[in-house]
Amino acid sequence: MDKKITIWYDKKADFLEVMFEKKPGYFRDTENDAVLEKVDMEGNVIGFSISGVKALDEPLYISVDDKNVKTSSLSFDKQRLLEDSMRENDSLFKKLAEM
Repeated sequence: MDKKITIWYDKKADFLEVMFEKKPGYFRDTENDAVLEKVDMEGNVIGFSISGVKALDEPLYISVDDKNVKTSSLSFDKQRLLEDSMRENDSLFKKLAEM
């Protein structure tokens, strides 16, 4: 894959921007107040920004697909273990409810 990514950090504003494509678009909110996703006019993610980078007191894990930017304070491995555990518990509760 030959994709160029532009990363820009403004020290004065404490603002980090990561762009996957340079084309018109707009920023929209994510579940994390510090993170905005930039989407093109069709709603495809073309980048994201993080404000208040210096204030982060733990790692911020970001996953990006064509339509969303998702954040977590958990590592991807821990997040996956947590989600798997929740799914297992959910199926257990469904079985109990059927009894």
